[in-house]
Amino acid sequence: MPHEYTTIKHVHVKKNSAAYDLLRNFDVKISNFATPILRFKKRGMVDENGLTNFGKLAITSAELGLRIPTTMMIAWAFLEHQNLTPHDIDCPVSLELRKKLRFTWKYNTVKMLVSELAHKGFLRRTGHKGQILFNHGMIETLRGATYFQDVIDNLSYIK
Repeated sequence: MPHEYTTIKHVHVKKNSAAYDLLRNFDVKISNFATPILRFKKRGMVDENGLTNFGKLAITSAELGLRIPTTMMIAWAFLEHQNLTPHDIDCPVSLELRKKLRFTWKYNTVKMLVSELAHKGFLRRTGHKGQILFNHGMIETLRGATYFQDVIDNLSYIK
């Protein structure tokens, strides 16, 4: 029955009812899982649209056509780009995200995420050592995502 599923640009949330509740607007009347959402709302973890931070991250990743860890990686690269002095050339990306955010990520997982971002055009590799650069041409694509700035704000607390 498709009435229980939410589709965001060809990304289907099935089976995981908690993710479904995080992605849709907050409405206690139609939710079978209203109690956890009410707890989030009382603690101030739900914004005026009824979305948690994870919901915003999931929507952003769906809009960009990336997986959630990959979206976190490109948000981290964008945050590093913002913290640099104004520059015109593509800036290097640090892979320290795995140490600060998810220390359980193996280095091969990070390489896989970087490969996905390079394939989509968000990152570039240069030289024989494979230095990773943030592609400035994709900034407008990132800013076009609805909740990308909220994802950046949440990641800025980690730095």
